[in-house]
Amino acid sequence: MKELNEGYVPEEMRKKYNKPVGIALEDKRQEKFRPPTPPKYVAYSGAGHSLGGATGVGGEVNKESADGKPVVDASQPSTTLQIRFHNGERVSLTVNMTHTVGDIHNYVMVAAPVEGEYQLVTGFPPKPLSDPSKTVQEAGLKNAALTQKIM
Repeated sequence: MKELNEGYVPEEMRKKYNKPVGIALEDKRQEKFRPPTPPKYVAYSGAGHSLGGATGVGGEVNKESADGKPVVDASQPSTTLQIRFHNGERVSLTVNMTHTVGDIHNYVMVAAPVEGEYQLVTGFPPKPLSDPSKTVQEAGLKNAALTQKIM
């Protein structure tokens, strides 16, 4: 600042730019500060509406709940499923390949209850797991990622 007040270009600026640089200062300390005028537009402040028509409401998620978790038999083949709940939280669930889709639904209903209906979907494009009697192996869910979708 001292060099600027004396009318010289500061040494840092001379080193940074290897060509002549012009700097002009204007003392406005005596003027009262006036904040800049707000922009002419106003950001959207309305309410949003879902185009999917979801009518259910998600409750609180309890990922640590042991209730409803399928009991894993270590002597049987198993897999880990990644489940994304309605609020975006994720959990890894280890199940045997002989557990059913219904067992997974039971866990999801206990861990992430919803008011209304939901679907468990997997794959791309997302396909609902609609047959609760299918085993994890029959449904092709080995190391799968599931999503709880509120209807």
